[in-house]
Amino acid sequence: MKIDVEEFNRKAQHIIETVVKPQVEKWERAKAIEKAAAEPNMEKKKRLTRAQKEEQMVPDMINKMFEIAGHGVTYNDIKDRKDAWYAQWTMTEQQYDEWKLWGKKYLMKNLRMYAKMAERQMSMIGLMWGLKFDKAPGTDNIT
Repeated sequence: MKIDVEEFNRKAQHIIETVVKPQVEKWERAKAIEKAAAEPNMEKKKRLTRAQKEEQMVPDMINKMFEIAGHGVTYNDIKDRKDAWYAQWTMTEQQYDEWKLWGKKYLMKNLRMYAKMAERQMSMIGLMWGLKFDKAPGTDNIT
């Protein structure tokens, strides 16, 4: 059995042109489409770890507390203070309840806590960093 080299090369060339090249071109087009689709979102945001979310929670809670209480103070203003900064400003009980409700929703959404756990956490946060309450009108005479 003798193989005709020219016939073999011609058939091989035919296979390359009709089968291999179209497949390679198809693959290259698919890669180009993937690359073009990825270019607008070249820098995707990485998800925060739980520790990073917990670390971000403190400034968010304190900033929202001051916002709800109507004070123009932020976490950055008080973060390096060693005194009892939380006694310098006040909030009403209604503002405190509003802040606790907001914080509960925040914890449930961002830290994926159950409602009861989020309520407990907000109570602890209120004890640690909560502002003191305004005296309600008419309670000065109560002893």
